[in-house]
Amino acid sequence: MIKVSETKHYVFHYLEGSLAEQDIEKIAAEQERCFAKICSFLEVEYPRKISYWLYNSPQVIGDIFWDGEWCCGLSLPDENGSNVGRQVSLSGDSDNLFIVPPYSVHAAYEENAKCIGEHEDTHVIAAMLCEPESDFLCEGLAMYMDGKWWGEDNTVWAKRYLEKGELLSTERLIMVDADDDTEESFYDWNCAQTYPVAGAWTRYVMENYGAERFKSFYCSKDFEKDAEELFGCSLGRLHELFVEWIRKM
Repeated sequence: MIKVSETKHYVFHYLEGSLAEQDIEKIAAEQERCFAKICSFLEVEYPRKISYWLYNSPQVIGDIFWDGEWCCGLSLPDENGSNVGRQVSLSGDSDNLFIVPPYSVHAAYEENAKCIGEHEDTHVIAAMLCEPESDFLCEGLAMYMDGKWWGEDNTVWAKRYLEKGELLSTERLIMVDADDDTEESFYDWNCAQTYPVAGAWTRYVMENYGAERFKSFYCSKDFEKDAEELFGCSLGRLHELFVEWIRKM
């Protein structure tokens, strides 16, 4: 049976008898904190309640949304997603059916995967700014708001990859989604390599150029041109400066 709890900015849905039901007050308080933090940073007033769906395992989410691939969470920030309007089950079987709504977050919540926090909510709320041309920037902002990947600071991951010679080019990761002539995608790479690096790069830009310039770049339609105007250098040079910054961490 699906149970519902409502707060000022959320409508939470979860299964009766689940860990999410047991912890719902704590979950609600955490997400309200995240909501205030994200809206304050982005300087927006989000106009509706976010529909939040808590599943008992990442496998259930993967089976529903990712062809069986394990998934901790995803967001549907507008009305245009291919999953919006689908009939699915919160428990993964023929019971507990619901229609997937827009402006929603779908997250696993079990003992070993409590996937709450800033990340997916950032995607939903940041859609008020724009739908970015680059998935690197989209995930980078969410990771910056998170601060960590599997419990370790994003910059720790970036430095680890740098020292192993495995740090991917942030220029390439930004441009791969904006370039209509490429068949590559940000999501083609291992998320453990891309997500924390995107978060670390976003932190570098925030701390060295400011949030307003980042937000302008986030909504850019011409990354090379806007990098020169906003940061005073090419994307390639920006990557070099990011590497220097990481090396000193």
